[in-house]
Amino acid sequence: GNVLLKAGTWLCITNDGLSLAGLLILRFCSITSVFYLFFSTTETVNFILALRSFGLPYKAALTITISLRYIPDMFVTYNRITEAHKLRSAGINSTAKKSFKNRFGKFFPVLISVLIHAVKNIPSLAMALDSKGFGRENSRTSCKSLVSWGQIVFQLILTFILSAIFITAVILF
Repeated sequence: GNVLLKAGTWLCITNDGLSLAGLLILRFCSITSVFYLFFSTTETVNFILALRSFGLPYKAALTITISLRYIPDMFVTYNRITEAHKLRSAGINSTAKKSFKNRFGKFFPVLISVLIHAVKNIPSLAMALDSKGFGRENSRTSCKSLVSWGQIVFQLILTFILSAIFITAVILF
């Protein structure tokens, strides 16, 4: 493509490279937005029920459920513990260098605190697994059922029609 920026003999930015980078950023943002909207509007129970209806074993569905619930919880715990450690050492070493060793030295106590918090939550997680029937011999049933395939196909057709109308409106106007 056309060269936009060049430093000596080294090629930095071309027209085609810039358009490809823009396309990749657009794809990433759209995929992220779609997944964010999906998980924001779908209850975890319905998502797991849908995975189970596609033939996913109960243990795998339960693992996904735990991941969807506890990973954000551990992230919140990490942020809370980091803020607490910052408050405790507010006036200490404020002029110290920001070297890797110094940052790792500050990260290690936070990591230990998060690990201790996770270990303290093991009994409640074990009780939750027990109440969900993890490890029992008989097969797991569900009290809730999914909508019929006819309703799903109707919703998909309606979604594609509305999307086509919106895309046509954007192109024409």
